[in-house]
Amino acid sequence: MDGMVAVIGVILLAALGSRVSALAPTCCVQVTGSCRRSCEEMSLVDISTSEDKRQEHLINLNRLCSKLLVDFWKCMNETLEEVDRGAEWVGRPCCSLPQTASCRLACLKAKSRFEVSHTCRHSDEISFYFCIDRQEVGESCCQQSRRPECRKACWEVFRSSMTPSKEIREAVFNQCAQHSPQVLHCVRNYTHTTPADNPTRNLHCCEQSSNRQCRVICREVLRTQTTDQEIIDSLIQGGCGPPLPHDELWQCFLANADSSKSALVPRVDHTGLDSAKLQCCYRAVTLTCQRLCLKTFSNEWATTWDEFHRVCQYKPAEADMLHCLADAEEPCELGCEGLSYCTNFNYRPIQLFRSCEVRADRAARSDVELWRAGVIHLPVMDVPVLDISTCYPETWKTIACVLQIKPCHQRSHANMICKSDCIDILSKCVDYSRLPAGQTPTTLCEVLSPPGEDPPCVSLKPYLEESIHVRVAAEVTHPCTSRACNGTDVCVVNRECSHGQPCFPHKCLSGCKLGEMSHLVVPKGSYVRIPEVSHEYHCQKEQQICRCSSLGKLEACVNLPCVNQKNCWLKGDKIPHNSHFYIDCNKCICFSGEIVCSQRSCPDNTEMKQSTYMSTGLPCSCPNHYVPVCGINGKTYPSACLARCAGLRDKQFDFGGCSSEDPCKPNPCHHHQK
Repeated sequence: MDGMVAVIGVILLAALGSRVSALAPTCCVQVTGSCRRSCEEMSLVDISTSEDKRQEHLINLNRLCSKLLVDFWKCMNETLEEVDRGAEWVGRPCCSLPQTASCRLACLKAKSRFEVSHTCRHSDEISFYFCIDRQEVGESCCQQSRRPECRKACWEVFRSSMTPSKEIREAVFNQCAQHSPQVLHCVRNYTHTTPADNPTRNLHCCEQSSNRQCRVICREVLRTQTTDQEIIDSLIQGGCGPPLPHDELWQCFLANADSSKSALVPRVDHTGLDSAKLQCCYRAVTLTCQRLCLKTFSNEWATTWDEFHRVCQYKPAEADMLHCLADAEEPCELGCEGLSYCTNFNYRPIQLFRSCEVRADRAARSDVELWRAGVIHLPVMDVPVLDISTCYPETWKTIACVLQIKPCHQRSHANMICKSDCIDILSKCVDYSRLPAGQTPTTLCEVLSPPGEDPPCVSLKPYLEESIHVRVAAEVTHPCTSRACNGTDVCVVNRECSHGQPCFPHKCLSGCKLGEMSHLVVPKGSYVRIPEVSHEYHCQKEQQICRCSSLGKLEACVNLPCVNQKNCWLKGDKIPHNSHFYIDCNKCICFSGEIVCSQRSCPDNTEMKQSTYMSTGLPCSCPNHYVPVCGINGKTYPSACLARCAGLRDKQFDFGGCSSEDPCKPNPCHHHQK
């Protein structure tokens, strides 16, 4: 989970400092019986920080204590007057947090932070001062509101030490966005909630708790909550206890936390949440999904993520945008190795996977453990199954591994199992007695697998057995995997190794992240294009060019002219902005709604020439076939035609690729030469 270490640290300090004891008013010694018992149940902290508890206690006193007790009521009135003198101080809601009675009493009498500093040591009362800081920021934010509804919604954010819920954040957005946008900006900068990185991969951590209720709550929370802060708060409130370092549940979360994405890393506001994904939003087909995508990956994800996921995530028409988002989130990488559970996925050096890592391996094991309970919980439905420990257990293990390791498919972003495999395994292992009326394995797989005659899908067959490359995997190397460098560095292949000399196969270069939650990093000194969400009706895309500085920040940004990404139309067909195509033998481009083409006279038999150009587009009108030749310059050309087009004569190339020969054989290079 991104930022898990930092978030747990703050909550741990708050948990250790939240011990509250009753502080009975001195007036109680003047009375006896039920009146005294009711008086002693009162707490100065309660009546000072909670109006509801104050009214409740006063009602009980009025009912149990006679009006003839003049000295008692005089003492109570003086006590309440003393308490009310500091009621306007913003730190008053924090008076229940100090560990010492002297500090609590000083807080109740204080009218400013300065008046508690002499009694309350900062090192002893960390959670108390953290609360005061929070309240002071709240006052600074909320006093900017122009309407009472906005001010009320704003204060709800700061009243609790827990992360504000989604409902509270939405209330601030709804009440303040239009009339008090500065309040919304201030609240966002302080709460700074970030989306969790695939929280379901930590489901196995739930089993580390000895508390059954905690295990149930943990599994539910990881499936439903969307931010690290909400997950931690829900676990604490659900009975899992504070995040103590010796607790095995929290140890597991800490072990899986990505230290490269600590919540303590400063924000880079102009890059948004993820500028790499913002680029993908402009590939959306529908305006609704483009709008939701832009808001989600700029700075409004908290209010739009659920809707974006529900409306656009599974829409076939948005395949181009979704494929782009998947590549930005988890780029396909060559090879897979180092897995201890999904071992059949190891040693596949020429296959692409999105998530070949230890976390995914553990998550697959956890999924199988959960499925053994007899129900497979999916986002769209629950599937009742027989005991998968005896009903084709290896197939279910492969399914779990496919869903977590994510083999790449060139035609789809989604990791969906082929319908034939789905029907085959459910026909054998589904529990027909618990199936809803009208449901069959076929109807279930219509929902679970991609539709169509020849849909893009992942077949289980290759992964039911070990890889055939076990003994020859070393012949293919890929130094720059996602694990080669940390999350703030860029991996590049080391091409400066001398023959026979030991060296690392890659280098890790410091760089800049393309947004707070981006997985993509650019090297220091490089320039990168950053999209901005435009509010101008005539401009669909504004861009900045920024430089990655030596400090690891994107700086020196320069705005580019606004480009309208209007599509072109040709004979009733829509041509996307910035796409290339041919009209006859002329190459054309669609740019901002206008078609621009090269101007040259096409040969006779235009239809035949058009077919040739549009199918190959090769230099010298070479045919589209692959019969490689090796040139005298050591380069392999796809065909003899292309070799001649490059300027070689027939005597200067031989048929066959250069990799089959050693071009340096007649004149071998000296040591340390290439």
